[in-house]
Amino acid sequence: MTVYSSLLVVKDLDPASFGPVLARCFGVDPDSVDVTDDDSPPDEERNWDALVFCDYARVRYDISWILNVYVREPVTRLPDEASLAAELASLIGSVLFYDARVPDPSAHWAVTPSGTVTRARLHEDDGDPPSYTVDALEEAIPELPHVRVGPIRE
Repeated sequence: MTVYSSLLVVKDLDPASFGPVLARCFGVDPDSVDVTDDDSPPDEERNWDALVFCDYARVRYDISWILNVYVREPVTRLPDEASLAAELASLIGSVLFYDARVPDPSAHWAVTPSGTVTRARLHEDDGDPPSYTVDALEEAIPELPHVRVGPIRE
């Protein structure tokens, strides 16, 4: 199974919209996508025959949703994380963040619906529900006008 790291969505969307968009990103039928609230009881009915799974969780502040995406064979369209984030951002019309894969856990990449990619620093508070604050961006993003813009040291 291919696992994509958490994708962080800025825009507050209806979770029902995640399935059709993920189906398009992976080139599968929408009925082959299972989208489930991360807080659902374990016995909740799921589509265990799905090819794409998405667990989502509501969070607060600058980020609205966390999406954890898993894909199994025989899906052959497997974009890398950056490509998946860019396609999702474009399709849902929201800024997305994904992990920069460096030792600093606050380091992320931000991608806008128009395809702009910039480095970002996020801070997580483990409250209930968790909250994410975008602390800095290397380039301005109109959807986050309150965030400091400038060089980010890793």
